[in-house]
Amino acid sequence: MHNDKIQGFVTEFEKYLMDSFAELADEIGFSFIIRNSFKKYPWLVGKEDYEWKGYCGEKTDTNWLNKISGMLNMEQLDSEKKINAKIAEAVKQEEVLFFCLENGKKDSEINSRICGGKKDIIWLVTGRRKGEKIWFLLEEVIEKTKEQLNDLIFLSYWEDIEETLFHAVKSKEEIRERYIERICSNAGIRDRELISLISARKYEKRETYSRIYFGEVPEKGIELSFDGKDFDMWKFLKGNLRFIRKMLEMAKGNKVLIVRNTDGYQVMQGIASMEPEKGKQIVFGGYLKWTLMDQGKEVLRYEEGNYHLMSEEKTEEYKKLEDLQLENEEDIKNIIESLKKQAHGTSVVFLDGEALESELKRLEKNRRICRIRPVSIMNAAKAERERLEELIVCISEIDGALIADYKGNIHAIGAILDGESVIEADLSRGARYNSLKNYINWLVKKKKYNRDQSFAIVLSEDGGVDIEVSGI
Repeated sequence: MHNDKIQGFVTEFEKYLMDSFAELADEIGFSFIIRNSFKKYPWLVGKEDYEWKGYCGEKTDTNWLNKISGMLNMEQLDSEKKINAKIAEAVKQEEVLFFCLENGKKDSEINSRICGGKKDIIWLVTGRRKGEKIWFLLEEVIEKTKEQLNDLIFLSYWEDIEETLFHAVKSKEEIRERYIERICSNAGIRDRELISLISARKYEKRETYSRIYFGEVPEKGIELSFDGKDFDMWKFLKGNLRFIRKMLEMAKGNKVLIVRNTDGYQVMQGIASMEPEKGKQIVFGGYLKWTLMDQGKEVLRYEEGNYHLMSEEKTEEYKKLEDLQLENEEDIKNIIESLKKQAHGTSVVFLDGEALESELKRLEKNRRICRIRPVSIMNAAKAERERLEELIVCISEIDGALIADYKGNIHAIGAILDGESVIEADLSRGARYNSLKNYINWLVKKKKYNRDQSFAIVLSEDGGVDIEVSGI
């Protein structure tokens, strides 16, 4: 077997996994464990002549992989069921996102001549943030790659067909689009474009803030049932866009529009009272904005032509914060989550050490801040924390930024931040964002503070979060 070719494939595949799935799992690692016979006539050898050998990329613990390979060799398991069970047991305590066993082809004449016999292949992907989403995406990518790999025969000349072999894992946007289509389909959304068209449609100049529930509801649970001989008018189709939008005017507050499946298409069943936490629902948030909810949790958000997966969004918005490697990173994240509960946008500047003391004195001297006795929602009992959280939301309601230290204590409110222009503005963003970004960079470039002594959080009115660090 061509060990160098296999190692080359594993290294390259891991690189593409990192690029495509970095927003879903930290430090993704990829490994192969292959069982192969090196005998000249593999059809004459026994199971003791097969050997499991591991190959891994840079992000995998080699010792852990060798331990699993050694365990499989020692026990000489021969059935797919037993091997799967043993691997499942071995990875139980590890951060394994995905594993699968691919049986070699016993009847492949080419396989026997070129590669020296039957091979069983265990695919392993390690990393954090497990879940249905990452499993689905990895399964699809690996299944498509397995088709091209054809039981490792291609490894003898895989460099010549790299574009074909790595297409599945390199096509990040295609992977993402297929997953979005999958979760929408599972939620009962047959036509994503129709949902977006509804969100863009106004009724008597009013935007929609209604809800749609996809599923069956007993007649006794429907407060207003749609009926009549003209059954086509109730179909949930693009041709009925104007009428659908009209019906949604009744689905406000605790009311929802019920849409159910029937005879290959969907129809509007009626209006019912329903809590947001039940089932799968579409929640409209105004012009070209809607969110897919599953049991009260956000799954997918659409805004002005772009789809945002919730796990992606949260990871992306905190990535710069994680790069700072703060000791109390979770405390800072909790402050951000608390501030999201206020009705409009706000901003917080976090300063540390000399930068904190010097800037508080300078800004106070020029009446650009309102000093307060330091207050935080961290390290408090639950009842006290809820009270302080409410206070934090209240003080963020006034104009100006908050100034806090790296421990989460807020020292000043209503800050008007100055500093000469040191970076180019982004005219597509508002004054708050550009002001905070410039201020953080000014502290480093002009005031000569260390880059790790300051960062800023900007929360927009639509709930978006920007974390600004000088130079990032």
